[in-house]
Amino acid sequence: MSKNPDIFVFTREGLHQRDMQVAAKVHQATVLRTLRKAASMNSGQLIQACSNGGRSLYWEPSQLEKVVNAIDFDD
Repeated sequence: MSKNPDIFVFTREGLHQRDMQVAAKVHQATVLRTLRKAASMNSGQLIQACSNGGRSLYWEPSQLEKVVNAIDFDD
């Protein structure tokens, strides 16, 4: 056991479970934000957003970092 509190040891299954928790919570946050953003767009803006593969709806890395930092794994 490491005395460094920043080092975690996971089994393959445990790591997969944690990855799934992160993915589910990030998905919840991003879907909600994307729906709100799309609801505020007019039809031309929606078509343009879809024409480039939705890249204009992607989050900035700093926004994703905030979501990941806000995840509470005790749920």
